[in-house]
Amino acid sequence: MKSYDIIIIGTGGGNKLAGSLAKLGLQIALIEKSKAGGTCLNRGCIPSKMMIHPANRMHDLKDIERINIKSNADVDFTSLTARINSYTDGTSERIEAGRQKSAQIDYYKGTGRFVSDKVVSVSGEELTAEKIVIATGSKPLIPEIAGLAHTPFMTSNEALRAKKLPKSLIVIGGGYIATELGGAYAAFGSDVSFILRSEFLRPLDSSLREIFIPEFSKGKTVYDHTDILSAAYANGEFTLKIKQQGSEKEISAEELLVCAGVLPNSSDLQLENTNIETDNRGFIQVNDYLETSVPGVYAIGDVAGNFLFRHSVNFEAEYFVE
Repeated sequence: MKSYDIIIIGTGGGNKLAGSLAKLGLQIALIEKSKAGGTCLNRGCIPSKMMIHPANRMHDLKDIERINIKSNADVDFTSLTARINSYTDGTSERIEAGRQKSAQIDYYKGTGRFVSDKVVSVSGEELTAEKIVIATGSKPLIPEIAGLAHTPFMTSNEALRAKKLPKSLIVIGGGYIATELGGAYAAFGSDVSFILRSEFLRPLDSSLREIFIPEFSKGKTVYDHTDILSAAYANGEFTLKIKQQGSEKEISAEELLVCAGVLPNSSDLQLENTNIETDNRGFIQVNDYLETSVPGVYAIGDVAGNFLFRHSVNFEAEYFVE
């Protein structure tokens, strides 16, 4: 069994933490089962903003005739997503290569699983440390809709890597991920319909939503306060049966994007072998120092649930120095 000063599972926020701790001379085991860089780099903040920026410019161009300037702007969607993913994939590869060269960091490619409170297995090896950080991020939540699992729907992951702009798109969800990506696809020219259980961006301040919703809804079809009864896919088309205000109807589109929230990537950690506590959705419970119910084991980022949005905590590297 190999012993380290600290084990870090996940290379999103965990990567930055590893870099700071390496400078302090600590020996670190850094574990990643997928692409280095985590959600933000590979399937979140960075690629989505790289898509939204040209979408905003496209929106401006479409509105430019208001000041008597004609525009025939069109998007090369295939090249756009290729450029975005070339950047994110290249950055991820450089992060992994850099960590593998570090004398202070042992980089493990594989899924980290707990054997006990302070023992983690990865790729057939067992590692131990007095301090362990879980930074495994989140994944899209897939709602239980009859027939949905048997269709080739997209999540945010696929929407950021799509090679073709669909003529029409149905978006399930009204949170920030749904509005960002659905809004971008609409700006590029897709006929976009949103299906909402209630309204757009419910957690947002009501005064801001009053401004945002009417403006954002322009040029889109919005079914608010709507239940989805079933989903089907045939002959290159998605069909959803929905119920709104007591009336049932069917809507169809070339593509379907599911943005119904997120779940933590905690299911593969085998937390049942530890005393780490989670809520009923799998989010790891932490205190004001991001410490779990096991002393010396911490959870940061998405896997800590809404904690980071409710509290302002300085999670300094020096916290790990005795």
